Amino acid sequence: MKETNEGNKLKSIGTVAVDSGRICIIDPCYKEEVTSQAEEGEIKASANKNVELGVIFGTEIGDGTFPIYEKRNPDGHLTEVIIKLSEARYYF
Repeated sequence: MKETNEGNKLKSIGTVAVDSGRICIIDPCYKEEVTSQAEEGEIKASANKNVELGVIFGTEIGDGTFPIYEKRNPDGHLTEVIIKLSEARYYF
């Protein structure tokens, strides 16, 4: 896969290292909320259980380093962030 944004292609923007078999996507200002909610699924605000702060999900293949890509529209606006679980690198 070509790693540029020409023609709406994916561009590599980094990696995420996983040691728990799970990935968490959350606004960093809510990181304290995650420590008390280690289960997979939506992360709820402790004061208001109807507010979703983020999500925790299992990789299904365990630990590793997973590449992250971005996709932008023709105007250059970020439209997608993709974690490629199928392209994991393992370090033992």
